[in-house]
Amino acid sequence: MITDNNRNDILQASMTFMRTITAHYGADKGMELWETIADTIDPVLKKQIFFALISGEFNDQMILRGYRKDKVSAVRAIREVTGLGLYESKQIADKIAEGNPVTIKVVAARRDEYTNILSTGGIIV
Repeated sequence: MITDNNRNDILQASMTFMRTITAHYGADKGMELWETIADTIDPVLKKQIFFALISGEFNDQMILRGYRKDKVSAVRAIREVTGLGLYESKQIADKIAEGNPVTIKVVAARRDEYTNILSTGGIIV
């Protein structure tokens, strides 16, 4: 079974590789590569890669721009999404409160879930 982190790595690597091959060798080679990848991987991952390529929606980063609720709620949400400790999460909350956006890395497959957690905590994403 593929973990979320492994799935995220495969998505990112596949998309980067396909875009690079297509840019340097042309659309025909890009399609040839896609067919090889599509025949090799599991159907769920195949759909995710395809959708990410055509939509441009795959992104493993989120930008935290501020928060609307209290600082405690913001810190809790940051901790839950990032897995960071209290001190590091508080530092992020302090930075965004000062108007300095902070980019965090997330598992792209869980982006909607993380957006919901952060929004509930008052974070402006």
